[in-house]
Amino acid sequence: MADLIIINKADMPGVDVLQDSLHFLFDMSARTKAKPVPPVLTATAVQDKGLDEVYAELERLIREHHESGRLREKKAGPAGERDQSRP
Repeated sequence: MADLIIINKADMPGVDVLQDSLHFLFDMSARTKAKPVPPVLTATAVQDKGLDEVYAELERLIREHHESGRLREKKAGPAGERDQSRP
């Protein structure tokens, strides 16, 4: 599952319905699995809204993954073998 969902172009019609639908789907999925529900953020560059929140959440996730060792695990891939195409 994703660590973060970002709905871009949030100034377009239907974004609220999409966001509510994603929250519903993740809530249903989380009840059957022991995985945390990822944040669902919206952003629109046209209206300059949500970008600071997206940036802050990305920084938080990177810091959290780095401190926990999860960043290294993600880079290594599902089998624990490092992908040679990535630095």
